[in-house]
Amino acid sequence: TGVIPVAEAMLGKGVAVGTVLALMMSIAALSVPEMLILRKVIRWPALALFAGVLGVSFVLVGWTFNLMT
Repeated sequence: TGVIPVAEAMLGKGVAVGTVLALMMSIAALSVPEMLILRKVIRWPALALFAGVLGVSFVLVGWTFNLMT
């Protein structure tokens, strides 16, 4: 919920929707606290794969939304 005002300000300044959407998703899923929590239940190679897949997915979603708008 803390990123919503930031996203709203970015959209108001003219940042593309896909960029803001990718930022919002990455803040929730790829943050340092999230990785520290997941580190306790997922081994390092799997955690790196998880972060890589999410990162690539967020970039693709951002590009897709930017192309649609």
